[in-house]
Amino acid sequence: MGNNTIDLIKVYLKDFKLSLDVNWAFLALLTVVLIAVIIIRNRIMKSKGVQFEVEKVEVNIGNQKVTIKPNYEDMQIAYRLWTELSTRKIGLEIDFDNDVIDEVYESWYSFFQITRGMIGDIPVSQIRKNDSTRQIVRMSLSILNDGLRPHLTKWQANFRGWYAFKIKQSEQKNEYCSPQELQKEFSHYNDLVEDMREVNKRLVQYRNELKAVFMSSVSEGELQ
Repeated sequence: MGNNTIDLIKVYLKDFKLSLDVNWAFLALLTVVLIAVIIIRNRIMKSKGVQFEVEKVEVNIGNQKVTIKPNYEDMQIAYRLWTELSTRKIGLEIDFDNDVIDEVYESWYSFFQITRGMIGDIPVSQIRKNDSTRQIVRMSLSILNDGLRPHLTKWQANFRGWYAFKIKQSEQKNEYCSPQELQKEFSHYNDLVEDMREVNKRLVQYRNELKAVFMSSVSEGELQ
């Protein structure tokens, strides 16, 4: 009869040196087992309510600086909000020589609605249980209510109504003026820009603070 045994690990002496051969199938099986153990362990920890935590970070809420220690759910919330900021013009510094204010307002208004919806989707049980989650919600509400809302209420409707009228007027006269040049004709342009710069600074700061919540141990050069 043939020999059907398979050597998983073979140790032998060759040229006065100890050698070790490991069967590749055994290595593959061992890798699969280790991965399975890690997955099962993580699921057991999650089912028992074990939280994944990072280092404490400082965030600004209004005029206060608060220290929080976010858990895994907090990092997910911060990452979703950070993604919204990072994929829109809203989280970047405005270039008034090249950016179109009407488009910036559209981005700001959309972000306001999306962020409000995200905050509303956070389970009440999570907010009641975790102080860190409450602080992230407070920070987000602060940027909406104290940062965006006052400016949008004061300027958005007035400017966009005027801008739409001027665009239509130019089309009727068959005249062309670049959006960047046209917006400078707004009667309160300088005041609008000054206020907009202040809001923009807060939004950029808010974006950086969200990044700190879920990426506290990452180098500054990553995920800019």
